[in-house]
Amino acid sequence: MTPQENDKQLVQFSEHLKERGFILEICGEDFYTLFGAWKAGEKSTPKRGMIVTGKIGCGKTHFLRALVPESRFVDCATPRGWETLESGEMLGDYMGQDIILDNFGQEPVKNDFGNKRLLAGELINARHGETNSAAFWKNETKVGRVYIATALNSMQICERYGHFTASRILALCIGVKMKGEGKREPGVRI
Repeated sequence: MTPQENDKQLVQFSEHLKERGFILEICGEDFYTLFGAWKAGEKSTPKRGMIVTGKIGCGKTHFLRALVPESRFVDCATPRGWETLESGEMLGDYMGQDIILDNFGQEPVKNDFGNKRLLAGELINARHGETNSAAFWKNETKVGRVYIATALNSMQICERYGHFTASRILALCIGVKMKGEGKREPGVRI
């Protein structure tokens, strides 16, 4: 898919969301301003991903999958997602790959010999750390963008992961709020 085809698909998808009663908002602006800001961010270093917040069933995951269809997808709320996070697979060779962390904040707390660990938060910290490395700034290493879909608000993210990790999320991602009621039927995934 060419960048122009992808842009057209995103605009069509945003219209679909509006028809269903959803509003994408960044700092009080509409989708087109948001999309322009994200595209402009492609020229920044490091390139920023997105954190999309909103109610359950409002289309956050669909939006991110339409935005970056080639990204690695990790559902933090499933055992398979936990295994991916725990394996360290998204570090090392996969550090350069864009990633979508769906259901961010829903992964269980890992207990390693009394040390409580939040693996999605550790991934955020590792990716942020790489963007501050000398190898990154000398273009010797690539760090993929992070895209997050979560029903948590900023206070809940701070409570769960701490201010340190929350500030790193803001450094790596443009914040987007999806407004609207969830459209998902109870027990049905869209």
